[in-house]
Formats: sequence, structure tokens, C-alpha cells
Amino acid sequence: MPQQDNSTMPSDVEDDLTRSLPSVPDSRLPTQELISTRKSKETEQTAAPLKKKNPRWIFWLISMASATGGGFYGNFFSAFAARVGVTGALMGFLTSIRNLLSSVFQGLVGRLSDVFGRKFLLLIGFTLCFGISLPLIFLENTAILIVVAVIQALAISIIIPTWNATLGDVTEVKGRSAFIGKITALGSIVSVCLTLIVALVFYLADKVLYGRVIWGWEIAIPWRIQYSIAFTLSAMSYLLCILAVVLMQETKLVTKKIGKRKKKQFQERPEVGQQIESPRLIVALKDKTFLKFLVVYSLFGFAMSTVWPLNPIIQIDILDMSFSSIAVLSASFAITMSISQIYGGKLGDRIGRRPLIIGGAFILVLYPAAIIPAIFTNAWPFLILANVLAGIAAGSFFVNLNAYALDLAPEIMMGAYSGLKEMAFGLMTFTGSLCAGFIIDVLANRYGYQVMALSMTSGITILRFIAAFGFLLITESLPEKQKRVKQPK
Repeated sequence: MPQQDNSTMPSDVEDDLTRSLPSVPDSRLPTQELISTRKSKETEQTAAPLKKKNPRWIFWLISMASATGGGFYGNFFSAFAARVGVTGALMGFLTSIRNLLSSVFQGLVGRLSDVFGRKFLLLIGFTLCFGISLPLIFLENTAILIVVAVIQALAISIIIPTWNATLGDVTEVKGRSAFIGKITALGSIVSVCLTLIVALVFYLADKVLYGRVIWGWEIAIPWRIQYSIAFTLSAMSYLLCILAVVLMQETKLVTKKIGKRKKKQFQERPEVGQQIESPRLIVALKDKTFLKFLVVYSLFGFAMSTVWPLNPIIQIDILDMSFSSIAVLSASFAITMSISQIYGGKLGDRIGRRPLIIGGAFILVLYPAAIIPAIFTNAWPFLILANVLAGIAAGSFFVNLNAYALDLAPEIMMGAYSGLKEMAFGLMTFTGSLCAGFIIDVLANRYGYQVMALSMTSGITILRFIAAFGFLLITESLPEKQKRVKQPK
């Protein structure tokens, strides 16, 4: 790609670029080089979303397999824990510890991926996810569930910032949100289809063919076998992720040893023409625009997480939902979220990230209130409406949040920015879900499950509404020149 001439850049854009980088009097931060990198990134006019030599199918395959493995684990682990008798307080603890450990190391992991590369860390994360799926196939001890939750959370803390940074490596600012939306949506769609197929088989076995004898076999699949099959599919999906990452070429240049000396090589832009030493992690926290976003996002995460330990209790203890019902419920969320990711990503590249982040946050406010009809009527199909509402909001909201953090990051710190975003979010969701778990137990013991659920959903709706106002304070991350204008036909 020919070198761009930045001498014609308007002064207001140049000022924005300078302000978006932290002012740090540290010799290890080559400010001019970072500004040059940001300028060249924002003046890039290429329409192709990918800029690396890896074939596209590798990224699509990792997205599909990861979403499938995470879908089977995420959709059924909490319900499985509730089914084997986990209490509300312990459910809150399991949820909170997963939130904490899946996020607290993400800043460090993101920084490590910036320095040592993405491939090795992705292999570690997916291998851990594969390993922890195996005990769930055979065991249901509470202590085992805690160990599995801890290890899975650590694996997620490795995968998320590294994968986000990988997508940042292989995309340009222009078209980034749309590409992330498409690749994430496809993974969700594949996960949903497999979940629905499994749910249909179990529904037929439970409701239609139960007790019949076919080829000498009596049709009967106990709930424990159903969950074992789900966790087996999760393990197989993560194994596929491992194989795909093995085939993937490194997207980030890393430190190489030449003779007795180590030569640091970092991802460089052809138009910059020089290698830049990666600055310290603290640099990201001195970026005022990013720091403001971090605070707002974290507070909203606290409000969001208070409903998470409540959901499996509503599904199992109040509504007594079956495996197939939970699968249909999860699919309704994933399908609408996938559609929202595709169109939300495209729209984010066209009008900016900020409007869609704000809109998504205020729609997510309504999710706890939308659960109330199902609690009143004791009819789980009402939860489908709540999940559709949440899916529409969450798809656009999170795909533009990911693009927002990558937009703000200098190219040599994409992993650090992505990791810090998830770390701060995880710390607050840990606090929120842990507090909610204890409150759930107190209210349930005193007033019963139904009154507890109605009180919690009403209070969480108000809390989310207050927290959503913080997104009005964030600054748009997509420069005007990078907004995609729809071409006339």
C-alpha cells in the first residue's frame, strides 16, 4: 500500500488524534510514532477488511467453534448447577467468581499478547476450555463445579482480549465494526442451529417417543444424560478451535532471538516504516477518553450483572424449565443478537459507535422488567419476548463496544486496551452478581421465590436505567473521515 500523505489532514482532526493519545513524559513511549500510527490508521482508505495473509476461513471457523463451545457451556452450566441443588448464594458466588476471574487478568493478558503474540495464548485458552468440559460430562459434585467455574473463567480471560486483539490486527478502522459483527453473528447462528437440533432430539425423546422401543432400545434420555451430551459437544467444539489456531499464522510480530541478542519486532504499518517499542500498560489508563469510557462501562456492568444469578433460579426453581425449553430460550436470544450484530456493525461503521452503544444500553434496561410477565403467569414462553428484546440490544451494543475500544487503541496496544476494558467490566460484574446472590437468598428465604423474583427484577430495572445515562458522556471514537457513506446505486 502506498504511503499516505498526512500533510493535508485538517487541524481539528490532528488535534483529536493528539488528545486521544495519553500525554506521558516517559521516554519509553514514542509519542510521535504513536501519533503517526494513529494518523495513518485513520487516513487509510482501503475497503478490504482483512490485512493479513491468513485465509479468512480460519477466523470464521474459530468464531463458529468458539461460539458453539461457549454456547453449550454458558447456556447450560448455570441451569445444570441449579438442577443439582446449588443454592442462590452459591449460584451468586459461582456467577461472580466467573465474572471476576474471567476479567481480572485480561489487562495483563492483552498486554502479553501485544508483546508475545496471539497464537500461543489462544492455544492455552482453548485447551483449558476443552479440559474443563470433560469433568462436567461425568461428575456433578459441587466442589467440581466450583473448580470448573474457576478454570473456565481463567481460560476466558485469556481468550477474549487475545481474540479481540487478533481481530484488530487483521482489520482496518474502516469496516472493522461490520466485520466483527458478521464474524460474531455467524458464530452465534451456528451455535444456535446446533443447540436447536439437540433440543429437538431431546424434546422428541421426552414428549413424543418416550418409552417406545426402536431396534431393541427403549427411548428414554434422563436429564443427566442430556446435559452430558451438551458438555460433550462443548468439548468437541473447543477441540476444533485448538486445531484451527494451530493452522493460523501469527497475526502479531513478536520478539525474536538473533544470535545472543533479542530483536524486538512489533506489528508495523508499511506507511510508518519503522518499528516501535510497545509502551507500558499504564499508558492506556492515562488516555482520558478511554478512561472515561472504562468507568461508564464498568458501572453499567455492575447493574447488568445483578440479574445473572437470578436467571437460572427463575428458569429452574420457579418455572421448572426442561433442557429443550432452555435451549429454545437461548436460541431466541442468540438469533436476534446475531441479526443485530450484523446490522449493528454495519450501522456503527456508517454513523459511529456512540449512538448504537447508547441505544443498546437503554434497551437493555428493559430486560429485567420484561421477565415479570413470566413470573406472574408461571409461563416460560413469556421469557422468549424478554430474550428477543435483550438480543436486539446486546448484539449492536457489544459489537460496537469492542470496535470502540479498538478504535481508541494505538495499534501496538490493541490487546492492552481490549484487556483493560474486559478486566474493569469483570471486576464490577463480580461485585454485582455476588451482592445479588446474597440478596436473592435473603429475600427467597423470607418471602418465597416469586416475591423475591418480582422485587429483584423491579429494582434491577431502576438500577440499569440510572447506569445507562453514563454512556451519554462518552466521546465518539470513529473519525468523520472513516464513516462509511452509502454509495448511490
